[in-house]
Amino acid sequence: MNAFRICLAISTIIIFWVTFIAVMGHGVIWPKTFLGDLFAGNWRSQFNTDLVIHLALVGWWVAWREGFGVKAYIFGIFCVIWGGMFTFPYLLFATLKAKGNFQEIFFGTRGAHVAEF
Repeated sequence: MNAFRICLAISTIIIFWVTFIAVMGHGVIWPKTFLGDLFAGNWRSQFNTDLVIHLALVGWWVAWREGFGVKAYIFGIFCVIWGGMFTFPYLLFATLKAKGNFQEIFFGTRGAHVAEF
């Protein structure tokens, strides 16, 4: 679990650093760039489509994990819009709060309702 937490912390630092570099070099134009690439019909389109689907599934899981309340939907949207900049710290916090208990990490608020697997 500690290796996973270290990976999450390093990934968080990396994604924030790369985002900082991109903003300093190009400004905050990610929606225009992303959507332009998404609909271009090339390999970036394929990558961005894969990424959007992945982020949507992660966001849906986080919303489910949080019990589909207002906070859950906000967290799910943050996962989709911010990607790893939100999801990595969220997972790091979840591992710490659950004290490494995988069932609690995975199921969150639903953990009490799920039988041991």
